[in-house]
Amino acid sequence: MESSKKKKLNIAFWGSAKIAVPLFCALERHQEISIKCAVTQPDKKANKNILTESPIKREAKSLGIPVLQPTSLSDKNFYQTFLDADISLCVLFAYGSIIPALLLDTPPLGWVNVHPSLLPAYRGASPIQWAIKNNDSLTGISLIQMDDGIDTGPLIAQWKLFIEKSETYETVSKKIALEASQRIPETIVALANGKIEPHDQSEEGKSTTRRLKKEDGNINWRKSAEEIERQIRAYNPWPGTHSIFLGERIKILSSKVLPHASCTNETPGTTRLRGNNLIVCCGENTGLQILSMQRAGKKIQAAEEFIRGFPVIAHGQFDL
Repeated sequence: MESSKKKKLNIAFWGSAKIAVPLFCALERHQEISIKCAVTQPDKKANKNILTESPIKREAKSLGIPVLQPTSLSDKNFYQTFLDADISLCVLFAYGSIIPALLLDTPPLGWVNVHPSLLPAYRGASPIQWAIKNNDSLTGISLIQMDDGIDTGPLIAQWKLFIEKSETYETVSKKIALEASQRIPETIVALANGKIEPHDQSEEGKSTTRRLKKEDGNINWRKSAEEIERQIRAYNPWPGTHSIFLGERIKILSSKVLPHASCTNETPGTTRLRGNNLIVCCGENTGLQILSMQRAGKKIQAAEEFIRGFPVIAHGQFDL
């Protein structure tokens, strides 16, 4: 007598950003999970005004998984298509929009959200950037049941990760993406099988973040070199950090903090050349060595190469 095959868990994956791709692929490979559709943001115009697909859409197409790109989550045609997909559970990771109550109530097993912080810390849109900028040594992943709040639902599981002193948003994102791909598929299956009991988040240590804007990347040289160096790492690659020199926007991509009192009594934003090193004086008598830079429309350059093509920057003043 043939044994009956175990029924797979039918899920819809909601995601858009690159950080979600490893988990998406891990879920697709899992023997007890079937991704019935990928829901992602509509194609957007990017560099040189070219219409660009989200990383999740590109991956779903390569795997032959149906892609849905609603322009409005309240659209009736989209809702009917979603109902017809026979979804038991929705998994959301870096989708990019708030989910309306009607959709939250649709799948019988509800929704789970992958959030890249140790909730209740850093609820909201930019937890990784906030953790780096605030000099945290620890971050992580929280898997929660979604409710109608912003990252407020019951905790299913949590995993901790260290942030090294030199890490950028991109390197921390890669660590989180890998950890999520290794941990979450089995956890979702266990949840669906009733083996995990979610619990309410603590009220202790809660904080919120917001979506970053282009102007958040503007450097205030009155701040200490330590604060500015963390800003540069947190906002790499987006929104990036920049400052104005002689009316031109200069992007700063990497830097190194100099010993304290390295710019005693210097006006913040003042540039100096020490050997072949470009130094910018910051607040609290601190100094920052610039390692790589970029002019608008030009390639990224090491500071030494940048100075050869733009020597005036070595003895001047960034705008405050």
